[in-house]
Amino acid sequence: MKHLANAIVTLNSATTLGIFGSPYERLNFGQASMDDANPRLTVETKDVPTSPVGKTCTVSGTSYLIAATEPDGASNGWTTLILELA
Repeated sequence: MKHLANAIVTLNSATTLGIFGSPYERLNFGQASMDDANPRLTVETKDVPTSPVGKTCTVSGTSYLIAATEPDGASNGWTTLILELA
């Protein structure tokens, strides 16, 4: 992880490394569309607290609220946290 990480993260009162990104994405639903620009943080699953939605984390000094989680689904040990500014 340390070779891929671009952020220092405080999560569940512990400091770890993560991959932080703030992508812009346009979601299309038939004729309607919606913009999504929620920041995302990928960390090792072992560092994610139980029931993380609604908890806060700090990424490189900025506080965020965890809005949703996306486990990698392949048991590779990674979880992506969808964030909102706290």
